Amino acid sequence: MNYIDDYSACERTYATLRIYPSSISTDEISKFLGLKPTRTSLAGVKSAQHINGWFLSTQGQLESRDCRRHIDWLLDQIESVQTEFIELLAKEVEVDISCFWVSSTGNGGPTICPLQMSRLVKFNLSVSWDIWFSESN
Repeated sequence: MNYIDDYSACERTYATLRIYPSSISTDEISKFLGLKPTRTSLAGVKSAQHINGWFLSTQGQLESRDCRRHIDWLLDQIESVQTEFIELLAKEVEVDISCFWVSSTGNGGPTICPLQMSRLVKFNLSVSWDIWFSESN
């Protein structure tokens, strides 16, 4: 894939794999996948969270302004533990990828390509974007 790491329409971006477990702890997810989360949240502990959450983010990991690179990085992480990840999906967890994207120009936007779509389908993952506009727009 030809990434555009200096994508001029984007001021900054990152992506987060979000896992919301129903009956297992966030520690169990980490042990099961063998992956360390960027952060976790516990329902009702020091927050208004209503559910537990396990999060793996590209924030601070990648400098690219091409969200495709961020999504691929997350997919690379879960493909390295594909069997375990698919087993986790059978445990009634909610999983998706959320992308934060700040427009620098007010035009253009994030994209994904067919190859990424096929990788996302393999894990039954949806992708959403939280799009902001730069203060200079």
